[in-house]
Amino acid sequence: MQKGTCFWLAVAMCIGIALAAFSFHIGLLLLTVIFILFIYSRFRSLLLWILIFTCFSALYFSHTDKNNKTVYHDKVTDFYGHIVSLVDIDGDKISFEVITMEKEKLIVNYFLKNERDKVNAESVLYPGAFCHFQGEFNPPPLPTNPHMFDYKKHLYERKINWITTLNNAPINCIKDYKTNIFMDLQKHRQEGIRLILDNTHPTVQSFLIALVFGERRYIDEEVINAYQKLGLIHLLAISGLHVGVLCTTLFFLGIRVGLTKESMYKVLLMFLPIYIHLAGGAPSVWRASIMSFIVILLLIQNKKIAGIDVIGMACIILLFLNPYYLFHVGFQLSFAVSAFLILSHKIIQRTNSYVLQLFFVSIIAQLASFPIIIYHFYEISIWSIFLNVVYVPFFSLFVLPCALMLYISLKFFPVLYPILETVLQYPLAFFNYIAIQFAEIPIGHFLFGKPSILIMLFYYITFIFFCIAVELQRKKLIHFSIVFILLLLFYHWNSPLFNKYGQVTMIDIGQGDAIFIQLPFGKGNYLIDTGGIPSIPREEWRKRRKEFNNGEGVLVQVLKGNGIRKLDKLILTHGHYDHVGNVEMLLKNIDVKNILVPPEFGQDEFEKNILELVRNKGIEVNFVREGDRWRNANFEFLILYPSKKHEDKNDQSIVLLTRLGGLTWLFTGDLEQQGEMDLLSLYPNITADVLKVGHHGSNTSTTEAFLAKLNPSFALIPVGTNNRFGHPHPEVIRRLESRGVQIYRTDENGAIVYRFSNKYGTFSPTLP
Repeated sequence: MQKGTCFWLAVAMCIGIALAAFSFHIGLLLLTVIFILFIYSRFRSLLLWILIFTCFSALYFSHTDKNNKTVYHDKVTDFYGHIVSLVDIDGDKISFEVITMEKEKLIVNYFLKNERDKVNAESVLYPGAFCHFQGEFNPPPLPTNPHMFDYKKHLYERKINWITTLNNAPINCIKDYKTNIFMDLQKHRQEGIRLILDNTHPTVQSFLIALVFGERRYIDEEVINAYQKLGLIHLLAISGLHVGVLCTTLFFLGIRVGLTKESMYKVLLMFLPIYIHLAGGAPSVWRASIMSFIVILLLIQNKKIAGIDVIGMACIILLFLNPYYLFHVGFQLSFAVSAFLILSHKIIQRTNSYVLQLFFVSIIAQLASFPIIIYHFYEISIWSIFLNVVYVPFFSLFVLPCALMLYISLKFFPVLYPILETVLQYPLAFFNYIAIQFAEIPIGHFLFGKPSILIMLFYYITFIFFCIAVELQRKKLIHFSIVFILLLLFYHWNSPLFNKYGQVTMIDIGQGDAIFIQLPFGKGNYLIDTGGIPSIPREEWRKRRKEFNNGEGVLVQVLKGNGIRKLDKLILTHGHYDHVGNVEMLLKNIDVKNILVPPEFGQDEFEKNILELVRNKGIEVNFVREGDRWRNANFEFLILYPSKKHEDKNDQSIVLLTRLGGLTWLFTGDLEQQGEMDLLSLYPNITADVLKVGHHGSNTSTTEAFLAKLNPSFALIPVGTNNRFGHPHPEVIRRLESRGVQIYRTDENGAIVYRFSNKYGTFSPTLP
């Protein structure tokens, strides 16, 4: 076999799957190009196989996708099935996966009613248990905002089409009823995690679980966010490094006790498939284990094959097992980084210095992962290159071996465990502290925003060209590729400056307001309110490992996905939590140049705390009222209200008028009936094409007189799904519909994006 054949076949398989999933016409064009090359090229044999693999993988994915359907079409509330995953008990919520008698995989959630219910669940629910379930089937939710994680797509790619919420605890559970080896392995995994949770120090236990069983959910939120931001998160996922250390350790232990090399090779071949399931079965685990399996087979047969072909074989096998893996970020990072490192081995081996080799490895890994990271996470840290030089050997030579030793001692020699635990606890705590400190340094972190597929392609072309130039030691080519990379980075970094389109986005922030305005050509970025959900005190046993925060999980993600590093103005219409509760989280992640608040803002403790936070960050605060305005390029923004003091905060809301994309927009905050009357008395001739409905559609706002005067064509209602206030009120909806107003509401349509250029624009709801 010619060197690189398997690699190119793996590339062909990836292309075929991607084309089948996204673009049939581009696929035809690509196949035509390959066919033309086949006619005129001297590499006809390879091109023929590439053509075959591209077509086969496209057909194979289409077949797989066509058969990815649910067997449940009628409403189901009663079913039997096996628990086939870890049972995650997080506060008052239990989650696990079930395969039903009809062979359908489901996500099952159960919300505990009391603490005793929790104890009973821990003793009854295990992987392999066969239970009777009663609950409500619901399709997974679609993302309701741009740049948000698509949970429905994520589950679909795992062939899960339903989320079931149980009405009562599972009943008639039978442990180990007709189980198979995979369920048994999951059971051992569950028992191992429980053993660690019950007997180890919190600093150590989360890393033991991550490095031994591939579960990161127990790691402290601050720590995992720091590792994510610094590009160190790969150290907490079981991958080639971990599998290599484990196999090497087992191999030499076997040799030491008297087994032959051939015997140990066979032991490892039996061990690796088992370990894949014990370690959670993530794509990175599969990739590393399959590659190790292939290498061991070659050693047994005394054959050699290029490393790039080994990774090609692993890719082909994994995509054949599950073609949806191609869209998994773990798969993309694992194979991209591994392929780049294998192809760049000559560059790495050019120096005998271990530190320089680590530095080269870190740079190459960053080049390989950069486009994928910014596509999925929008930002990257320059500290990653330098910290990996320190953290990789620390984890590979110290943390991982210690973790394996600690688990073995905990399992078989528990008396020794407390002594050994301190060896890992303090160094690990120190390195976690360092990571957190680096993550909080304001410089060195670069937010690019989500790139297009075309920009990602250009990134990889230039990075590959750079690596080839370095390997060939062609200085002119190196300089040329560096210049091209810098130009590409410059364009991506400043892409808003080249964008002729602006947008208005009513973000789905739940029961709250957050409206983002981005002017064309990067002329200005404005945010009206931040949304916010007040935290509700919980009993200790009900507390989750991580409570959802819609400031971090929604607002910041939408802004980062758009590449927003700085807001020119943050308009806080009034001091209610559902409008300004996420200010602190916003300021932690996004720079703000200027904040506008109404004249009476700062009268209570909550508002005073916001002003203190803002001033401590050196942000300019302006108290605005009726008559204030600002202009940016051809866009003018007028403050119409408040004009006087009101006892009700809602009627102190800042009201903003502007013209964008050929439409006049009126943003009213939580303005109610009295405020609307005052506004009409100030501006008797006021009209608006787009009305941001006041107070989430409460019946105390959007009166007949107000609508008659404005005569809007479009109404935007930011409102939470099934909110306890009953917003929007049916009477308000009736008033709007009777006037033929097109209504967009976040609970039904998700975020609403109005994309405009010059005097024209288009409304696009996120949900169909």
